[in-house]
Amino acid sequence: MKEFDTLLAQPLAESKATHLKRRFRLGLVCPDFSQPFSLMRVAGPFEQMASENPNLQLVYPNRDAAGRPELTWDWLLRCDAVFYYEVMGDAHVHHMALARMMGKPVWAEFVDDPFSVRPNNPGFPGWHDHEIVKDNIAAAVNVAHVVTVTSEPLREVFKRQLALKNGNGDKFLVVPEAALWPPVDLPRQRAVSWRGLGSHIEDTDSVLEALASVAAEYAGWDWVLLGEPSRGLIKALRSATQEKEEGTRVKVSPFWPSPFEMIRAWSGQSPFLHLTPLAENEFNAGKSHLAWLEASAIGAAVIAPSFLTEWRQPGVIPYRSGSLVTGDGQTFREVLAREMNRFDSGKPHPAVAEARAAIYPARTLPAMNRRRWAILKRLAGEM
Repeated sequence: MKEFDTLLAQPLAESKATHLKRRFRLGLVCPDFSQPFSLMRVAGPFEQMASENPNLQLVYPNRDAAGRPELTWDWLLRCDAVFYYEVMGDAHVHHMALARMMGKPVWAEFVDDPFSVRPNNPGFPGWHDHEIVKDNIAAAVNVAHVVTVTSEPLREVFKRQLALKNGNGDKFLVVPEAALWPPVDLPRQRAVSWRGLGSHIEDTDSVLEALASVAAEYAGWDWVLLGEPSRGLIKALRSATQEKEEGTRVKVSPFWPSPFEMIRAWSGQSPFLHLTPLAENEFNAGKSHLAWLEASAIGAAVIAPSFLTEWRQPGVIPYRSGSLVTGDGQTFREVLAREMNRFDSGKPHPAVAEARAAIYPARTLPAMNRRRWAILKRLAGEM
């Protein structure tokens, strides 16, 4: 195998070639393969790649009674390289070091900022000791041959937080989120959607007063909340719409068993607009634009704050938030009301066509997998 550190100095090409010259067994390590992130970032992309080239063989670890991967040295013997997805506890760092000692190329991936997890995030108890987190991740980065992240801002977060030296900063490569869903073209309804976890309470609270004000003014509109909206968000919208019977104007849909059910339920509501209110904090600064890809697929135009550089994407409608003012500098309330006024007899918002033109096919899974193929060919010593 060629020296990997030398290969890292070469530019990462988005190679269209999916050819591997020999059988290559890639071990996949993920906290829970049943969760949506596995479809988006682990099993989904790599299973698609393995279907294209029989020389790529995926090696999954056994799991214990709780569903956690059992990482053993004999499992490593079956792998030519190992991919680790956001599993940076002590045990996993030690396993990565064992893989490296056994001569296995190591690929690590991060999709969020682990250094700035907010207290209301369900994962906060495992990340609250920043020094331990930083030490573990620094060790993981040092062991890894290559590290992938979802965005340029997130790459900068890691470089800044870890003060990367000795070429470790050069290990970081960007593999953006991919559009997994085909476009849906149902007639648009007077509806505005939001999707998120309970950890987004700080984000929705940042626009709650303005949101309630608009909802009270636009009585004929529905509000579609998917996932885990806060009680405050539900209460404010139901009060503003004077909803007399639950579910008539404010529709709350919990997360579904799989992303397929979620996207189907979301698509069926045919919202005209989709909200991604994100508070101005360090954690959100590194977030990917996944909701832009998903909302554009189901036919809704996206409204997002202007301070997030990663969200300055084609078709995204910005509003003024925090200390940074861009564009026309209108507030969340002004932008939301203005865009709701553009509703026209069930037609999609014009921004949807702009977004889709940028997404399909340039940001679909096959396009993003070209980057993964280039990395795999490096791991296999074929570049």
